[in-house]
Amino acid sequence: MLEAKNVNYYQNSTDFLDNSSHFIYDLFLIDLIMPDYTDENIISHIREQNQQSAIILITPHNNSIMPYYLSVGTDDFIFKPIDFKSFMAKMIFCLNQYSLKKLWSKKM
Repeated sequence: MLEAKNVNYYQNSTDFLDNSSHFIYDLFLIDLIMPDYTDENIISHIREQNQQSAIILITPHNNSIMPYYLSVGTDDFIFKPIDFKSFMAKMIFCLNQYSLKKLWSKKM
């Protein structure tokens, strides 16, 4: 069973960028449409601070955006409207991948 620790919610990207460097997160859920900064800026910032973390992008768009966002550092997508079962499955998958990356980096 997954246990949530250190959960934070930011309503705008400026607040997130101002505060996120103080925390190490295992998983980031990011809405594609954000005020102030582009999603690419946010993803780059996350990767600078948390290279191993899982990033799931939440978007109302279709699959055509996936290749670009995978190339800039997103691990997976959740499409709106959100289906709870898919949402949970993707979170579990990404957290499992994160755990494997973390384990692998310790062995290197």
